[in-house]
Amino acid sequence: MMRVGLILAITAFAPLAHAEDATKPATCAAPSDDNLPASWAAWKATQSLVPATDAAKSPDVTPGHAYALTLSPVAQIIYPVSADKPLVANTFGGLLSLKLAEGGTYGIALDGKAWIDVVKDGAIVKSVSHDHGPACTTVRKTVDFKLDPGLYAIQIANAPVANLKLAIISK
Repeated sequence: MMRVGLILAITAFAPLAHAEDATKPATCAAPSDDNLPASWAAWKATQSLVPATDAAKSPDVTPGHAYALTLSPVAQIIYPVSADKPLVANTFGGLLSLKLAEGGTYGIALDGKAWIDVVKDGAIVKSVSHDHGPACTTVRKTVDFKLDPGLYAIQIANAPVANLKLAIISK
């Protein structure tokens, strides 16, 4: 009788264990960008770009494009606004300029670790969400911002490596 009760208990909990496994993200043998959604098409075609160390010389970036960035040591950068996060010694960053004709939600995507601030009129724009990129791709993180038309500075800091891929995605 005890054996029957144990079998019933195991059987009763089996669907719960299965349902929990179904919510876990798929594991990948290696990240690949072959199956990116259409909205991420720009991620595959990068342009080389060196972000500025001074805001007056910031190169422009455009939504719908991806950039292979060569960053500078953060100690050499004159950030127009102090970041929400303290600068870390021996890391990399840079300054970019973003001019928007249309408002909306824009995601800034990176293939590695770094701190991203978007600045308008001398103030940091608060992000509306943070996420990983599409599963099993090289997109490591996305930070979304609700932006009005206008001119913005993008501040990148605390990257442990000098080379990052960045894309601006309209959502």
